[in-house]
Amino acid sequence: MTRAREIASQGGLVLLNTTTFSAQSTVSINSVFSTTYTNYKLLINLVSSASTTVNLRLRNSGTDNSANSYYTTGYESSSGGLANKYSQQTFWSLSSNTTSATSYFYNVDLGNPALTDITLGSLSGQNFAYNTSNYQIFHTVQSSFDGMTVFPASGTITGTIEVYGYK
Repeated sequence: MTRAREIASQGGLVLLNTTTFSAQSTVSINSVFSTTYTNYKLLINLVSSASTTVNLRLRNSGTDNSANSYYTTGYESSSGGLANKYSQQTFWSLSSNTTSATSYFYNVDLGNPALTDITLGSLSGQNFAYNTSNYQIFHTVQSSFDGMTVFPASGTITGTIEVYGYK
């Protein structure tokens, strides 16, 4: 049992959506964030068709927000050692994979995505090439978002995304 499922069974998390997909170049989930919950947990477990980075964008009313307002700061480790990461992009890069990894797991916590405020969060990730990431993320557009899109930089992805609301 994953830790999120264990917490959910104790009443701390509410499963809002499970999306399973196969060989997709993008996976969009709509109408999952609302003002019912302030904080959310995303569990992203996937396999890619090629070694790639995996990215995440927020969306509203079926449209991705691709403003250059996604910030990532923190550390990632790999066979090359520990590296500080800071970036501003049109998406959050969940990992900076430059190895042969094709299997990934990400744990993302988001605060305020449905509020007209800055969205804050943290993410941790692991791939089978022993690369790990621990980032703080934020989106500076003060807008309400109700969904997200997960997409690889290249190739396709197969897997499951679970979205939980924190009580």
